[in-house]
Amino acid sequence: MATAKNISTSSEDSAASEDSNTAEFTVAPRRTVHVNGKDYGPGESVTLDIEEGEYLRDRGFFTEEDGTVTVSTSGPAVNQEDGVRKDEV
Repeated sequence: MATAKNISTSSEDSAASEDSNTAEFTVAPRRTVHVNGKDYGPGESVTLDIEEGEYLRDRGFFTEEDGTVTVSTSGPAVNQEDGVRKDEV
């Protein structure tokens, strides 16, 4: 489960920042996102800061615009021939 940070702004800035700095994201299958004390499950929409939402989308917590899930990972790769190896960047 991913936990999103709390986004706090003043009440005057809130309306303006919601339009320009936030976006709606859809939780990916088999994922849960915890935002401001509430859990959002697969298929539910969450409004988050764009940068934070994109960060979580890149890690497979949110679907792409077309409904697919893309996960970019770095770290060890495993296959039968080589066993565990570190990916080279």
